[in-house]
Amino acid sequence: NIPKKKVPIAARENDWDYCKFLPTSVADCQLILFVDWILKNDFTVRMAFYCAAADAILAAYLEIPVLANNAPLYLSGNKDFLNYLQLNYDSLSVKYPGRFSSFIVASFEFIFDSTVKQDVPLLISHGLVQKPEFYRELTDT
Repeated sequence: NIPKKKVPIAARENDWDYCKFLPTSVADCQLILFVDWILKNDFTVRMAFYCAAADAILAAYLEIPVLANNAPLYLSGNKDFLNYLQLNYDSLSVKYPGRFSSFIVASFEFIFDSTVKQDVPLLISHGLVQKPEFYRELTDT
């Protein structure tokens, strides 16, 4: 019983056609399951998910609001987006200790958007990181 896909997710699958590159065992083209598949099948892989706590791009893709009155919702206690990230990525950290971690940062800055003629928060930061330097810097500081 797979829930109906959100429109932005279905559109990216169609536009980018990336599902054809995933193993057939990855159900319904879910990228989080692909990350799990990689970790399960290649014991040399170490990676981390890195994301801003109010990443506007990822949140729009998932249709989870992260901003209200130009400020991140987590500052006022709304943690829907953070809960989504934890629900999906913490289980991989538990399943693959020392090989998968997730890092959610609360930082953001304002930039001037000439289209709307005002400062808006810059919250575009997410991705999977595999470089060993990423881990050394985090554990050394």
